[in-house]
Amino acid sequence: MGHHVDILLIRHSLTVCNEQKRYNGWKDEHLSPNGRAAAQMLSQRMPLVDRVCSSDLTRACETASILFPGHEIQAFPEFREVNFGCWEGKRYDELMDEPSYRQWLEDAEQFYPPDGETLPTFYKRVNQGWEKLLQEANARKAHRLAVVTHAGVIRVLLDTWARREDVTFWDWKIPFGVGYWISGLYEKERKEFQCISLQEEHFMESTNG
Repeated sequence: MGHHVDILLIRHSLTVCNEQKRYNGWKDEHLSPNGRAAAQMLSQRMPLVDRVCSSDLTRACETASILFPGHEIQAFPEFREVNFGCWEGKRYDELMDEPSYRQWLEDAEQFYPPDGETLPTFYKRVNQGWEKLLQEANARKAHRLAVVTHAGVIRVLLDTWARREDVTFWDWKIPFGVGYWISGLYEKERKEFQCISLQEEHFMESTNG
């Protein structure tokens, strides 16, 4: 019998880059005033959890601290957003004429941002963090965990553990205010995780009544 876990994946709140629709990967930013206010509102709806983890980037750590006050936040570098390299901080209209950008939009598995991260490398990094998270949950006998991270990271985890044949990586829409519960069993000896269910929870709708 494996170790049962319910893991809530939730995206960080808004930054200025997000509000301006700029690519924001490893570029480290604080939450914007609007982002902090949205996180404060959402904090009223957060479920009880045993442990709280986040990406090590500031926007995720700040969101986690607001959503789960009183919890120690464990930062995972593996749960950083994809590295957009030379495209960090730029908008679509600033990149649309670059051949490398158009190639990436058409085939992100074969092409990647200059000085950035390939999609296979990103998948490998995120899933190494997932394995680390599961090992620590098993060791600490934690069953309900929250992970505050980035849209790309959540897409990787959903595509890996709750894959649907008719849904691609980019088809997953990951807005702030929607949580994704992945429930499953972790077998420590074999280092295997079996996803039992995936459930969406719309916290923002609950907050707004």
